[in-house]
Amino acid sequence: MTLRIELPADREPVTWVWGEVVPKIGPAAATYSAAVYEHTTLSLREFESARARIAQVNHCLFCLDWRTERDGETVDEALYGQVANWRDADAAAALSDRERLAAAASDPLLLATDVAEDLVRGGIPFRDAHEQVATSVRGGTFEPTGTAEESIEARGAPGPGGVHEAIAAARKRFGGR
Repeated sequence: MTLRIELPADREPVTWVWGEVVPKIGPAAATYSAAVYEHTTLSLREFESARARIAQVNHCLFCLDWRTERDGETVDEALYGQVANWRDADAAAALSDRERLAAAASDPLLLATDVAEDLVRGGIPFRDAHEQVATSVRGGTFEPTGTAEESIEARGAPGPGGVHEAIAAARKRFGGR
């Protein structure tokens, strides 16, 4: 991950970014985060399995250090290593089906469909493209051709800065206001 801002040497990075660089985003992000934490229907271990795997995939050092506490309880520290290695038989055996699902749902393997779609765009018949990707996933040899960010960008999905433009374009295209 490339840092795109210059941090003042005398400031604590997280406080400086949220408090001074993007002060209006901080409270909104905190409200959103609080809603996710307060309204989840997942058990604490399932929640932490998904949250930790997302942090691992995104290489977010702040998120990797974070530990969720609910009603004074935390999960065993071993869970984080098990989630990182959820495909390994020994680690997977220590996780419930739902915990493995939470980890898997946050995994780069979700890009497999994007890879298959790229093969179809390249002229490979739909079924053949999806079978090729499925075979590599089953065989443990699947490697995404890019990141989730690149996939979203290539398919034109709007990021936070492009939502208003995307809505305006859709309204224009479909005759809305």
